[in-house]
Amino acid sequence: MVGGSDMKPKLYIIIPCYNEEAVLPITSSLFLSKIYQLVEDGKISDDSRIMF
Repeated sequence: MVGGSDMKPKLYIIIPCYNEEAVLPITSSLFLSKIYQLVEDGKISDDSRIMF
């Protein structure tokens, strides 16, 4: 149903990462776990994304 109250918001997180290769594995893991938790809790859509 388009526009229904059961639609979950899509969350897009944009992370600047110029010269950050050393910490990207840690950063991506932390953000991915948070995204997965929010999806599992039904707070955001599973179409949510992280962009580096």
